[in-house]
Amino acid sequence: MKPYSDDFTDKEAIGAILRITKGNIRLIERLMMQVEHVLVANQLTIVTKKVVETARKNLIVGDD
Repeated sequence: MKPYSDDFTDKEAIGAILRITKGNIRLIERLMMQVEHVLVANQLTIVTKKVVETARKNLIVGDD
């Protein structure tokens, strides 16, 4: 993902990542590892909000 993008999907995914992790670097790292697993398992190439939410379900991350 580019540092800056006008793509709505990018912004949604980034928003979901920030909301879930609250900016915690270690949690971002763990979540992104799960995102990678979701992408590979589903043969996807684009990180979307749905991919991030699916990855979150595989982590124990506080409240929903």
